[in-house]
Amino acid sequence: YLKSRQVIPSKRYDVCLISHIRPGQINKFAERISSFEILIKHLDQYCMKYEKTMCIALKCAPDRDERIYEWELDWIAQRVNAKHKIFANPKLSFQTFKLCDESRISIGMHSTALREAFGRGNRILACNFSGSASYAFPINGLWYLENNGFEEFECRLNYILGMSQAKWDEITELYRKVIYYDLVEEPLEHLAQIIGSAN
Repeated sequence: YLKSRQVIPSKRYDVCLISHIRPGQINKFAERISSFEILIKHLDQYCMKYEKTMCIALKCAPDRDERIYEWELDWIAQRVNAKHKIFANPKLSFQTFKLCDESRISIGMHSTALREAFGRGNRILACNFSGSASYAFPINGLWYLENNGFEEFECRLNYILGMSQAKWDEITELYRKVIYYDLVEEPLEHLAQIIGSAN
């Protein structure tokens, strides 16, 4: 994605919500779905209260699986205000990555896309309201929230959005190094250099 990105995109949305649902998960992963429903409700309420724009990055698209795409789109659309923009995720489009980069903050549970957005220096808020450590964000900090009350969610989101980019970079720099990004050097090349220099 980074090699295909010509310029750093401007921020078009206040918030990007990364979808985490599939039809088969409703019964099998009930706590995960319940956690995501709380997150959607809080985020929709927050955006309405503060007049924030939100885009929603779906996991699926018609070219991946039309039935699953229709199900996911319907499930999300039933739970958010119609003014929010919902985007499919076609194969090889990097749509979720683009939406994260075009938003002031990306919010989700424990997705790879959220971790990678964090690695690229984007503001994130990873929410795990399930009570299960299985859905915890791997790096703890102000970007991770387990308390499922709206007031705590609202306070944390306002705090992150209210800080300067320089402050966010300063607070997250050390932690973002865990998720290595470089526009020139591939992660495997970087690791090979580290290992080679240790010999």
